[in-house]
Amino acid sequence: MRPKLIIFDFDGTLADTKKSIFKTMTITLNHFGKKCGDESSLLKIKNLIGTPLTRIFKEFGLKDDQFEEATLFYRSIYNEIAGKTVELYPFVKDTLDHLSKEGVKLAVASNKGKDALEYILTAQGIMSYFEIVAGEQDVDKGRKKPAPDMANLVMSKTGIAPKDTLIVGDTSIDTYMARNAFCQSCIVNYGYGSEESIKESAPSYSIDCFSELKRE
Repeated sequence: MRPKLIIFDFDGTLADTKKSIFKTMTITLNHFGKKCGDESSLLKIKNLIGTPLTRIFKEFGLKDDQFEEATLFYRSIYNEIAGKTVELYPFVKDTLDHLSKEGVKLAVASNKGKDALEYILTAQGIMSYFEIVAGEQDVDKGRKKPAPDMANLVMSKTGIAPKDTLIVGDTSIDTYMARNAFCQSCIVNYGYGSEESIKESAPSYSIDCFSELKRE
C-alpha cells in the first residue's frame, strides 16, 4: 500500500552534501584551533553526518562551552559553500514530482539547521514539493533524531497516522526515528550510513535508487 505521507531525511537521502559539510566543518574546526582536512578526519566526519553538529565538535575535541559559538560560526558560512557544492541525487526531483501528483504528502525531517534546509531546497528547485520542513530548531534540545519528535510533529501537522507514514533516510538514525514513531522505514543504500549499523537497525526495507519509491 502506498503511504499517505513520506518523511525524508536530507543529507545522503535527497542530496549529496558531503562536500559542503567537509569544507564547512574543516574551516570551522581550523578556526577553533583543531586539525581537520586530512583523509582520516574527513572519514570521521562522513561517519557522523546526520548527527547533531555538537557531536562532531565533541569528537574533534571542542569543549562544551564552545559548542554554541562553533555552531553559529558553522551556520554563518555553510549556505554560501552549500550553494556551490550540493547536488541532488539522480531522479530525486522527478520522483518527488511523481509522488506529489499521486497525492502523497511529502515532508523533510533533518538534524540540519532549518535555514540551511530551506535555502538548499529552494536553490535546488524542490522546496515547493514539501508541506513541512522540520529542522533541529523545531524540536526541544536533546530531542533530535532518532527521537520521534520530528516525525510526530510532521504527522500532527499533516493529520496522517503512523501506519500511513513512511520515513526514508540513509542511516540507522532514520530507522530508529521511524521505529520510535511507529512508522515504516526505508533506507537508501547510496547514502552515508554504514552497512553494519543499517543492518543492525533493521529497516522495513531498502532501495538502491530513489526512483524505486514510485513503485511503493
